[in-house]
Amino acid sequence: MRENRLWQAGALEGERSTRVLVDEVLPGLVGPTTLRQRALIYGRVRGLVQAAPPLAAAWAQRAMAGRPDSFETLRGLRVPALVMIGDEDALATEAEARAMAEAMPNAETLVISRAGHLCAVEQPDLFNQAVAEFAAALARTAR
Repeated sequence: MRENRLWQAGALEGERSTRVLVDEVLPGLVGPTTLRQRALIYGRVRGLVQAAPPLAAAWAQRAMAGRPDSFETLRGLRVPALVMIGDEDALATEAEARAMAEAMPNAETLVISRAGHLCAVEQPDLFNQAVAEFAAALARTAR
């Protein structure tokens, strides 16, 4: 993953275009259900990817390539957390999401159906409902 991000950063800088993001990153951002059934959402995501300034995107790819493992930080969190992942996510796995939640002392995992890596964009109603229910549960326990 690290090497691929660095290669993509080089391509972004060399070509001064987002072609590499459209060709290599975009397919993993949304799930197959969104690709097949939610053309408007896919089109918006594609438009955002295409509109990214290539040099800024190269910087972001390098930053992601260089970021350290965060599990020690997660273990130190002392706040409730909700880790959400789409069941069609091609960039992260459910096992990875569960590992993040298990690293935190007070976290839970929720899998959003028919969504890829951008579950908040692909399934906003399910995402918003989950956040609202999580916040309501927190409010009840805070009393």
